[in-house]
Amino acid sequence: MEYNSKSLTREGATMLALADQEEKALIIDEVIVSEKVITAGTDISTLTMADFTSPLTYGISSKVQSDNQFSVKSVITNHWQDSANTDHTTNKDFNVALVGVVAHVDGYVDQHVLTVAVGNDPFVLPAYQGTDVSFVFGITQAYSASQNVTIKMDGSAYALATDLDDVKNLQGSIGIAIDSKLKDYAKKDEVQNLIPDDIATTKNLADGDAETLKSAKEYADTKVSGKADDSAVVHTADMRKPANQVASIDEVNAKQDKIGYTPANDSKVVHDNHDGRISANGASILPANEDVIGRIDGAYTDMNDIPMGWMYLNGWAASGLSNWGLPQDFYYVHCFKTNTGYGVSTNIQIAYGVKLNNTYVRTMSATNWTPWKLLADDSKVVHLTDMRKPANQVASIDEVNAKQDKLDYTPANDADAFHRSPDTGAVTESGNFPALQVKGVDVATTADLKSVWLTMWHEIEMPNSMNGTPILMRYSPDDKTTMITGAKNGDIADGNSWEGSLLKLPEGFHWTSTDDKAIPLMNVSHHNDSVSGRLYNTTLSRNGSSTTGSTFGVWFTSLSNSIVNIVVPYTTVSSIQPD
Repeated sequence: MEYNSKSLTREGATMLALADQEEKALIIDEVIVSEKVITAGTDISTLTMADFTSPLTYGISSKVQSDNQFSVKSVITNHWQDSANTDHTTNKDFNVALVGVVAHVDGYVDQHVLTVAVGNDPFVLPAYQGTDVSFVFGITQAYSASQNVTIKMDGSAYALATDLDDVKNLQGSIGIAIDSKLKDYAKKDEVQNLIPDDIATTKNLADGDAETLKSAKEYADTKVSGKADDSAVVHTADMRKPANQVASIDEVNAKQDKIGYTPANDSKVVHDNHDGRISANGASILPANEDVIGRIDGAYTDMNDIPMGWMYLNGWAASGLSNWGLPQDFYYVHCFKTNTGYGVSTNIQIAYGVKLNNTYVRTMSATNWTPWKLLADDSKVVHLTDMRKPANQVASIDEVNAKQDKLDYTPANDADAFHRSPDTGAVTESGNFPALQVKGVDVATTADLKSVWLTMWHEIEMPNSMNGTPILMRYSPDDKTTMITGAKNGDIADGNSWEGSLLKLPEGFHWTSTDDKAIPLMNVSHHNDSVSGRLYNTTLSRNGSSTTGSTFGVWFTSLSNSIVNIVVPYTTVSSIQPD
């Protein structure tokens, strides 16, 4: 199991900057894991919550913050409870390929991924089958030393059982150490019981009683035999801690055994100089910072003075920043600084605009800065491999125009011309002739002819048994209606009916629906209609006798009692449309 790629996300850097600026705490909420595999070469600092597909969510077990870094731990398991005490289990093996720490700024609702870790040999969490399987995942993340941010845990965080065991074991080991170290010391009442009643006193010595003095010396010699030399023992006053707070060597070794590494030799490690530099092999080195270390606008007034490392800049708030002048955008800026060794300093600043997707660069040698330069998009430039001829053989527009001016006609583009056969002189190619004219007169296209044909008068066919004026129609593309004029009569005996195609449209048109206006019938009792393409089908019937006899009419004019007295000479319908 190995997770060798981790990074502070861009959203995480923004949250840290916001928390620092507004002096608010950054609250770590939870750890989320996903099976999503991140392809090699992906900039994992750009990952967001949306990249964690079908995630599992776990609480934070512990958090440690020191200087400019923090560490969090979480128990990843196949059987757990959420904050509402609801049981959750995994129903299949889960490949923990992507791990993220989720946080929010105190006072803000939105959560974002603060830091991510990608597994190159991820842990596979087996499906829950009655046996709990878990592992403790820990991640440590550094951030800008210039950001004064307090990092807290969400209120639902919990402690690991191992953490509680360490506290319990530590208390127990301290008690054992105290008991073992004090067992050889005499208690106050035991010392008093050791003093004999006949020992010499100050009064005895003053009296000069030799026998008493001799007896006291002999008794004292027997009592101090085998006792410790005061100069070879540890006194309470010499100790940094009380005796009951001192650990034994066994206890120290036990703690050392819990460390999963061998402590380094101080003479062989890199040291922090506490001035932004480190010492290694006798040299003072200024390390590059891969994390965003601060915000430029509001903190600096001149781009020439920003420090080395990654920083961000709000282009909409940079009006007071001199030596800037780039288009408004949100920028990530990296400054490199070096000394050539000959007393000449060289600086390079690179600015990347997130929204515009533009990259700008400027450099300084000694004290002279170059202007910002926009780097070209490789996909939008001409490469030598794209050119038909070498660059020194390409004519300029002025040179082409000078050659063109010597011609008394405009040469045709060979790709757009139609070629004649060298043998017959006939044009053998087909194609379009836009805006074609012959001796200054426009040549109509098929589309032009169709447009004219569409609005011409056309005849609607009716049965040969009917007589009268022709039935004519004319379509209007403007309002998509058709004007119909004319009248014809037929015969139906009383009590009989007629069935068939009453109206047949010209080619290029069709009926969209039945329409009473389309069959303005005279002297007909009933009709039952249907349409099919160009045909208007109907069944006509008459009941009883009529004052006009057996004659019926289809009149597309508004008549009074005589066909001669025409009030409105046409009928308008919308049920006829072009194909």
